[in-house]
This record gives sequence, structure tokens and C-alpha cells, in this order.
Amino acid sequence: MVTEEEESGAAATAAAAKIVSPMPGTVTKVFCTPGQKVTVGDTLISVESMKMEYLVKAKADGEVEKVLVSTAEVVGMK
Repeated sequence: MVTEEEESGAAATAAAAKIVSPMPGTVTKVFCTPGQKVTVGDTLISVESMKMEYLVKAKADGEVEKVLVSTAEVVGMK
């Protein structure tokens, strides 16, 4: 049996696992690989938009399960 507290903790973990680009742009570099362990604040990818670079960072400690983007790929916000 799962308590409400455990369930909300699992939901928070799943939400932290979903990484979304903060803006549409082009992936300029991927810093992580599947299986890599990361901690909060580790840089995962960089996205360039309108000559500005944004570093997408890990929101939680964990292990990278999949990398769904590659360098030069255009990404949206969802």
C-alpha cells in the first residue's frame, strides 16, 4: 500500500524528471549521456535562441534515462 505522502513524493520525482526547454531554439551542445549520474544544477544541454544561450540544468539528483535531443536539433518549449 502506498501512502499519500509516498504518492506525492513519487509525483514530484516524476515531474522533476521531465526536462523542458525554457524557450524554442537550437541545441548547441549535449553534456549528458544515458546512464550518467547527475546532481542538482549539473548542465544537461545548452539551447541557443536569438543569439542568447540558455543552459538546461538538472532539477534533481538522479540518473539520465534517455537523451531525446541532439546537437543542431530545433526544440520547442514542450
